[in-house]
Amino acid sequence: MKILFSPSEEKANLNHIDFKNFDEIFFDINFSIKCDARNVIIKDYLSFFPNNLEHIFATKNTEKILNSFSKSKIQAIRLYQGVSYKALSFDSLNKIEQEYLLDKTIIFSNLFGCLRAYDEIPFYKLKQGVKTNLNIAKLYKEQTSMQIDELIKDFCIDLRASFYNDFYDTNIKSYNFIFKQNDKVLSHSSKLYRGKLLRLIAQKQIQNEDELTELIKNNFKIQSYITKKNKNIFTIEV
Repeated sequence: MKILFSPSEEKANLNHIDFKNFDEIFFDINFSIKCDARNVIIKDYLSFFPNNLEHIFATKNTEKILNSFSKSKIQAIRLYQGVSYKALSFDSLNKIEQEYLLDKTIIFSNLFGCLRAYDEIPFYKLKQGVKTNLNIAKLYKEQTSMQIDELIKDFCIDLRASFYNDFYDTNIKSYNFIFKQNDKVLSHSSKLYRGKLLRLIAQKQIQNEDELTELIKNNFKIQSYITKKNKNIFTIEV
């Protein structure tokens, strides 16, 4: 069993060291899930430096972002600091709960593709949805889906934002979640509840489908539960 999760735009501040050769950062990473296209994708990303940074960063304030780049690396689950990660509050979990997440969680990055939570990566910035010269999602899907299937084995808990469905299609049995408030489907706000759910899963050390179902029943108001092919979809009222 594995848990699929999204990254976030907000990231931790690492120790900035002034440098000019970005190859020193991005081509010195030991990824657990291998992909021949990854270096091609990174080279394409770096081709936007330094003249087209406004495009890939989706902001004119490029200097501030450049000052966040660092040679330092940190575990992926600690690098991301957005809404869902604040709700998860990884560092406040005990060691057993943290080790559970490091083993179980696969995070999907729009630059690096699928990452194990313990993979150590540097700060990067690529605005979600920005067009580059390559179809990044398609390349990662083609080259990493089989590896992800092998890691998951029996079933997965899919807590990704829909944007990352294009990076990997869950052909294996999955549990998916729709969060609603006042009968309206939450989009951005759902990040908070995905993070809270991931924290609960770690605290309860969920290992099988019965334990997951029991956790959902005991902690959330279930509006509906349906099965579509291999997807088991909980709609939760918050």
